[in-house]
Amino acid sequence: MAPKKRASTLNDMNEARAPDAELDIDAERKTLMARNAALFARIGLPDAVKDFKTAVVEDRKRANAEASDSKARAPKWPRTYTTKPPRLEGPTRRSGRIAGMPAPDMAELEDDAEEGVAARRAAPRLAVPAEDFTYDGLFDLLGKDSVQVHGSMPPPDQLSEEQRAALEAQMCCSSKSRGRAYDKSVGLTCHFCRQKMLCGEDGCPRCCNRDVSGTCIGKTECGRCGSATGNYCRACLMDRYGQQLEAVRADSSWLCPHCHEEEHGEWVQHGWFCNSSFCMKMRGLRPTGIAIHRARHQGFRSVAHLLQATVLALEKEPTEAWLRFRSEEERRRKAHSRSMGRSQEQEAEAGGKVAMDGALEAAEAEGKEVAEKKE
Repeated sequence: MAPKKRASTLNDMNEARAPDAELDIDAERKTLMARNAALFARIGLPDAVKDFKTAVVEDRKRANAEASDSKARAPKWPRTYTTKPPRLEGPTRRSGRIAGMPAPDMAELEDDAEEGVAARRAAPRLAVPAEDFTYDGLFDLLGKDSVQVHGSMPPPDQLSEEQRAALEAQMCCSSKSRGRAYDKSVGLTCHFCRQKMLCGEDGCPRCCNRDVSGTCIGKTECGRCGSATGNYCRACLMDRYGQQLEAVRADSSWLCPHCHEEEHGEWVQHGWFCNSSFCMKMRGLRPTGIAIHRARHQGFRSVAHLLQATVLALEKEPTEAWLRFRSEEERRRKAHSRSMGRSQEQEAEAGGKVAMDGALEAAEAEGKEVAEKKE
């Protein structure tokens, strides 16, 4: 007997189905529905559903009626009306030109007006009390209580066009002199401008290769301390100290201002000191800000040379404000020395105590060893 072929598609299955199969399914469905309806009617389910729906509708109507009654019984608070404050009576401002009033007489400028302005500027001003010689408790070397000094260099307005262009090129803060990009891990911070930039020098072993072990050729390095206080970018080194980066990098014995002061004595003796804002505030001096233009106009190569000449002039012919500042600085220096001396004594006492404790422990251990050997 040959095997029957299996229907592979839906059409084949429909064709293979008996013609009265659909009629049998419908009849069976109707029979089940009639049996379920009779069962539900016998247990009273249709009446229970009808009663439940009626009760839900009645509860909803009752809740709505109670809500409307409560709103109707709610007291109606009297409404309050805000009134604008009375307008103050006063003179009304009107344009004189609209009211027809004549225009005021305008006095023409006289020929000697410039002479009058110059005379007013040259008039003596009120004297400033001696107590106002400081700014926020800091002495201003470039202020009114200091001295005016002039250097040997000609001011920029007396230079030729070529010299002026070269001077402006030096004073310009380009991306090469300050740095191009900020990098907190590779960049070195300039002690003055405090910009942690990658230097703009071509072929820098540190900044070009992003190698923290390399040497940055775009920042200075003190030949004595080698600390961060000796790191200056090209622009700050030129504007603040009047030095070229190439010359400083070539000189292995170059000293930063802090080491220069330690090497040559107190800063008021030679006038060469760090003029960053932090260091000047620590000395009790007011930061100079952007003073390179003033230094160049007064004939100095940099801000440091201007401050050096000012300090030496004040030491030679001191003013009352300078004497007061120097006495206050001396008092602070002595107090600092006393505090440092006390801290050193405390450290020495602590070190001696530690040494004594160590000696006692060693003696006790040695005694124990001797006792054990005798036993």
